[in-house]
Amino acid sequence: MTPEPLDLDAIRARAEAATAGPWAAWLDQDGADHMHGLLMVGNAAAVIPDGESYVDGVDVNPIAHTYTPEDREFIAHAREDIPALLAKVERLRRDRDEWEVDSRGWRKEAVALAAEVGTLTRERDEWEAYEQALAAKLDAVRAVHAPQVPTPSRPWVTCSGCTNGGPYPCPTIRALDGDAS
Repeated sequence: MTPEPLDLDAIRARAEAATAGPWAAWLDQDGADHMHGLLMVGNAAAVIPDGESYVDGVDVNPIAHTYTPEDREFIAHAREDIPALLAKVERLRRDRDEWEVDSRGWRKEAVALAAEVGTLTRERDEWEAYEQALAAKLDAVRAVHAPQVPTPSRPWVTCSGCTNGGPYPCPTIRALDGDAS
């Protein structure tokens, strides 16, 4: 099941409509039975110092009553936590949107590079085939211009492809081997 997307505007409106913060967990100030074990959360400035019964000029009405210290702490921190989380979600969404825009360009570049790699691969394959064809032709020339075994009438090694009966290696083999003399 896909979770509903967060309605950040509605969450922000609720946070902004709530009592201004910061909030704090209030300690039981008077230990009276009238609270029936309820713990309070309220304006942080309204935490009444020991021995006092009010804080002059501060709203001392509680924001919430809870039964557990954990709930009290959760509610007390919500005033700062919710706006901080909203800001974080908005920043992450902006980052995501920027990355999405950037990634479109990267995807186009990746497609172009992939096409270029394909072209270069085909060209490499064509050059390798050309190189193999040249090597086969060189081998054929070398086979034609192979050394011929000496005979009693010709006691030196000659080239089988040259008709002049010259010594081996002949000028063709020397040229193939890089000897320009």
